[in-house]
Amino acid sequence: MNPIALPTVALRPMTAATFKTYLEWSIPDYAEECVRAGNFPAEAALRMAEEQFQQLLPRGLDTPQQYLFTIHDTAQDTTVGYLWFGVRGDGDQPFAALYDLMVFPSERRRGYGMQALRALEMRVQDLRLSTIRLHVFGHNSSARALYEKMGYIVTNITMAKSLLASTP
Repeated sequence: MNPIALPTVALRPMTAATFKTYLEWSIPDYAEECVRAGNFPAEAALRMAEEQFQQLLPRGLDTPQQYLFTIHDTAQDTTVGYLWFGVRGDGDQPFAALYDLMVFPSERRRGYGMQALRALEMRVQDLRLSTIRLHVFGHNSSARALYEKMGYIVTNITMAKSLLASTP
């Protein structure tokens, strides 16, 4: 039985043009995910998502301590997704916060997510950080499975119950 070869990826810094394309996709996607999770009201979700992005990236690609990349398949010479992390925390225990890992839908389930996370680990170690933290929406079971497979553990759980369901 031959093992399946995983793709080789490189994290390449986003260009200004790619960053613009990334924001055009990422902000509405994040707003939609927040509505689905019950974090934002639908009528204000896009505005709230834009505000959060502006708060985290006030200078866009030039925001200090923020690292935005394309995930590049080196063998195919093509971009297959995006990755964004930032350095957070003051004092003795700064950490890398993974804000976004997105593999294009047509490229999923091929090992790109795993390889991007491995490349992220090397970048984070180069910054002399020892921890990566992330948030994953509870309804995103495929992302949760990927992170668990890569050794991430649950550190907090937020639960909710909707009382708006129709009564028989």
